[in-house]
Amino acid sequence: MIRKALTTLAVLATALIYAGNSAQAQTNVPTPDCVIFINLGGTANTAVYDNRFNGCVSFTLTYGASGFSGVTLTFQYATLAAPTSFLTYPGSVTTGINPNTSTTGATSIFSNGATATPWLRVAFTGVGSGNLQGVVYGYKTGDSGGGGGGGGCPGTTGTPCVVVGPAGNGVALAGAPVRVGISDGTDARDIQSASTAGDGSAATNIASVASSVFNGATWDRQFYCNKQQAFDGTGTVLQIALGNTGQNVHLCHLDFTLSSTVQVTIEQGSGATCGTSTATVGGTYPANTLAAFAADYQPTAPMVSTTTGFNMCLGFGASVTAGGTAIYALY
Repeated sequence: MIRKALTTLAVLATALIYAGNSAQAQTNVPTPDCVIFINLGGTANTAVYDNRFNGCVSFTLTYGASGFSGVTLTFQYATLAAPTSFLTYPGSVTTGINPNTSTTGATSIFSNGATATPWLRVAFTGVGSGNLQGVVYGYKTGDSGGGGGGGGCPGTTGTPCVVVGPAGNGVALAGAPVRVGISDGTDARDIQSASTAGDGSAATNIASVASSVFNGATWDRQFYCNKQQAFDGTGTVLQIALGNTGQNVHLCHLDFTLSSTVQVTIEQGSGATCGTSTATVGGTYPANTLAAFAADYQPTAPMVSTTTGFNMCLGFGASVTAGGTAIYALY
C-alpha cells in the first residue's frame, strides 16, 4: 500500500510538472475537481471515471512515456447509464491532439462546451515494451448538471454568450455584437452612425448621437455649415442654395439687399427657381422692412427645406434686383 501511494504521488507530481512547463511556468495551479491517474505498461485502459456528480467541463491530459516505438493515447467518453462503449472525446481540443502519439510525452487541453461527458477514461495502445505515466485533471465551471457542460447565456440552454464585432470600420454589423445605445428610461435606441458628415462631405463613421439634439421626434446631429452660395439677379424668384438627392438644405446664414422693398418668402422646390413642388419654409416677411436683411440660424434651429433633394430660393412679391450670400449644410 505504501509503495502504491508513493507511485501515485510520483505520477501526479510528474504530470503537474509537464502541465506547468506547457503553461509557461504557471505558478499557481488550482486544486483539480476531477483526476484520472494514468499508469500503463502496454495496451490497456485507465479506470472509468464517473463525471456525473463532479461535472467537470475542461480537462488537461499530460503524460510521459519511455520504451515504446509507437503510442496511441486517446481521451474517451461514454454516455450510457452504465458505460459499455467508449468513443473519442467529443468536445474541443484547444491545445495538442487527441489521440496523442508522442513516444516521449505531451500535453493536451480539452473543453466540453455544451456536450455531456458523464463517463471518462484514457485508452492506450503501445508498440513495444515500456512505461507510460500521467494524469488527467479537470475543472468544473458553474452547475454543469452532471457533466453536461457549463451554464449558457441567461434564457438559453447550454448556449455560450457570443460577442462578435464587425470586421472593421465601415463594415455592417455581423454576428451578435454588444451595441452602444441610449435610453430615456422607456425606449432604448442604438447610437446611429453615418458615412457622410453633416455638410454632405465624406466622413469616417461619425456618430450622429454623440453630439446631437432632440428635434421633437428624433435625435439629430449638430453640424457645420461649410457650403456657401453667393447669388444675385433680377426677377420674382432667386435660388440661394443648391440641394442634393436624398439630402436636406440646412440654412445657417442668409443676407441680401433689394433694389426696392417687397415681400419676401424663403421657399423650397425643384428646379433652378424652385418652380416644382414649391413650398414656403420661412416668411412671409413684410415689404417695409426688407430693403436689407441678415439672419443667422443656429444648428439647433436651422432653416430646413421640408423635402429632401429640393433647392432653396427667395420668392419676391414683385420683380426686384437682389444679391446676397447663403451659408448652409447638406445632409
